[in-house]
This record gives sequence, C-alpha cells and structure tokens, in this order.
Amino acid sequence: MFAEPKKELKPFVKLTRLILGIELQMVYLPPGTVILGDDGESTWIEKGFLLSAEPITQALYRVVMSDNPSYHKRLQLPVESVSWLHSALFCNQLSKLDDLSACYQAVKQISTQELQIRWQRDKVAYRLPTEAEWEYAAKAGRKLKYAGSDSFNDVAWCSVNTPEPQLVRNKQPNAWGFYGMSGGVYEWCWDQNDAWHKEKPCRGGSWKQDENHAGISERRLLDFMSADSEIGFRIACDVPQDWFL
Repeated sequence: MFAEPKKELKPFVKLTRLILGIELQMVYLPPGTVILGDDGESTWIEKGFLLSAEPITQALYRVVMSDNPSYHKRLQLPVESVSWLHSALFCNQLSKLDDLSACYQAVKQISTQELQIRWQRDKVAYRLPTEAEWEYAAKAGRKLKYAGSDSFNDVAWCSVNTPEPQLVRNKQPNAWGFYGMSGGVYEWCWDQNDAWHKEKPCRGGSWKQDENHAGISERRLLDFMSADSEIGFRIACDVPQDWFL
C-alpha cells in the first residue's frame, strides 16, 4: 500500500510506492476541468486520481511481469515495445501485488472468439489513464504546446535531439510534476468510452518522431496488440478516501 498521510491528501502531492524493491512515484490529481485538444470541449474530471510521475520503467515492468520486452534495454529507461494488452495485464498484476482487486477483465466473444478487455469501474486498482485524465495531467492547468513548455528542448526527447530513448528525468517536469508527457515514448490510454475497439489511443509523441509530433495534442490510434520501440505507458490509480485520512 501507499504510505498513509495523517491528513487529507493535498493536490499534486507525490506518493512513493516501493514495489519489490523498485520505486513507483505517483502524483495525486484533484477533480478539475480540462479542454480536450487545442480548442476542444471542456471535460470535467469527476474524481481525484493518482498518476505515475513518469512512464513505467523497464526495472518496474521486469519485477512485476518477469519480462522486459524493450528493444533498447536499460532498466532506468521507459519500458517500450509493449502492447496495449500487455500494459493492461501489467496493471492487473501490479494491483494484485498491492492487494488491490484487478479492474481489467478479459472476455472472449462467443461468435468471433475475439478477446476483449473490459474495465470494471467499481474496482479500485491500477489502470491506464483515460485520454481526458492523460491530457489533464499533461496540460497541468496551462495552455502550452508541450507538456511543461513551449520549447520542446525543455521537456521532450524527440528525433531532433536524440537518436535513441533517454531518461525522462533528464528533462524538466511540467508544473504538476510529470515527466516525459511530450516525446520519449507514446503512452497507451483507455478509450474515452467503454465500447470495445481494437484500435487504442496513444499520446504524446516519441523519441522517433520530430518536435512537430511531440505536442500535448499528438495522438495516434494503433491496434491493441501493436508493440514498437517508441510505445510505452504510464499508469493511473483510483483513490479510496480512507487511505489518506
């Protein structure tokens, strides 16, 4: 479990979880409003949640899943070459390690034998962020091109400043303490609605793409089994109020 503060959790406070000897730093985000896209609709984030301060590292993925699929292997780097499906399975396994109930359920359609993943929203567990939650965290209440700056060099690793993945903490975080939400690795998200689609959203650009594809609005739809050295993920977790009182 997370360490339990003696008073109500403050917005943007950082919580560090030690998982099988590997640190996972999460940031608490309170309910709030985000404008989706550059000039999209206003969306209300109804309840507070935790989001990892950086993409999941190879070190954490390895101890949770007993595997490291990354092409560029270095334990401190973001895990990559991981599919949406395996990102969801990681969340389930991490939840079990932390005595939480896994929230993703694998279901096979009888007519097609197609595997689908359903989110049981009543479960308090580690999970992928929704696109609205991801964008809420990336924008951090500001209107900037990149997550934390209008200059990509301040916050993003992309093809114009690196030929390979780099440590995200070697760049500046945004105002709420999140690293690597521009460039680095694309990050898998949950669909905005619960309907099943094989194509899943990933956000934020990567080290393979130039600065024009590292902005907060950068978005791709890829098959849920796609795995490439420019794709990783970060995780969210819902917050039971009694953890922090």
